[in-house]
Amino acid sequence: MNSGAMFGQLVHTGREFLAWWHAALLSLVPAGLQRLWSDRRTYLRLEWSEREAILIRRFRGRETVLSRGPADDTWHALGSAEARSIRSLIVNLGPEQIFRRTIVLPMAAEANLARLMPNEIDRQTPFPADQVYFDYRVAARDEQAKQIAVQLFITKRSIVDELRRGAARSGHRIEAVTNANSDGEAPPLDLLRWSAAGASRPMLFWLNSGLATAAGVLAVACVTTGLQKLDDEIDRLNGQIARARTQAQQAEALRREVVRLTETSTFVARRRAGPTPLAVLQEATDILPDNAWTYEFHLTGQTLRLAGYAHDAPGLIALFEKSALLSNAQFRAPVSRVASRGVDRFDLSVDVRAQRMGRQP
Repeated sequence: MNSGAMFGQLVHTGREFLAWWHAALLSLVPAGLQRLWSDRRTYLRLEWSEREAILIRRFRGRETVLSRGPADDTWHALGSAEARSIRSLIVNLGPEQIFRRTIVLPMAAEANLARLMPNEIDRQTPFPADQVYFDYRVAARDEQAKQIAVQLFITKRSIVDELRRGAARSGHRIEAVTNANSDGEAPPLDLLRWSAAGASRPMLFWLNSGLATAAGVLAVACVTTGLQKLDDEIDRLNGQIARARTQAQQAEALRREVVRLTETSTFVARRRAGPTPLAVLQEATDILPDNAWTYEFHLTGQTLRLAGYAHDAPGLIALFEKSALLSNAQFRAPVSRVASRGVDRFDLSVDVRAQRMGRQP
């Protein structure tokens, strides 16, 4: 690369740095003062969407539409004498060109959001961080949970870079890229706010070094200390995330153990609360007289169902009521007499007591 090209690249990088620095400082100004300053400025605003492009000239608080239509008409209008007298250009993108996502982060991350956002873009959006421009704002804070909700706005670099090249052909420079509905929002959205700094990081190091040399050793120490604090904060957050993940795994293991012990305890308690099925069968067999027999024996929970034949089926009720293990005997269906065999057919149910106390005499 010859010296002329290197000088041109240096000038371009310097302009990028100054634009980012100006946007970063402007974000610290209260929203009311920003709107007051914006009303007094003279600039061009390009409303850009997939349907049409509108070029607007703002002068002393009044707006004039210079062109409306396809992109080619816009670039032609930017080359007119009326537009060439104003170099500042702000682009408003349509909602279909801006991807929005709300993410939740620890409150301690708020001081370092600009450096964390590229990682969050890679994790939580379908776009790689190096292929988008982005901006963000803190939408809500949860003091109890120690968390913040961050609104993330991103757009493809290809869209903005094409607009920048088109503006550069007519001698204009895009100062900010925002969304069409950002009027009145605080702070104002600017998708070039942080990405401009990241895109020109190698040359910014040289410029920052020159500024630090001019300012003295004290400025260099302040910058180094600030960066070190940011790195320490990231390390601290990474440590907290690792500890939280370990604690979550331990908590899940404890939860599973509690469930297992609870199920075991419930099973044992149920076994202790009532007699075994074998004991119930033995008790029913002892109660039934020799002239009675069953063809169905069904134990469900604390209810025993018996169906069979007996010479005196109504008399069975009194026999079961004498039992300390079985009680509340009652017929489920009317007793029917089988005359050919001289027996009664019965279907009765009996409740099983909670504890076996022994049979009454």
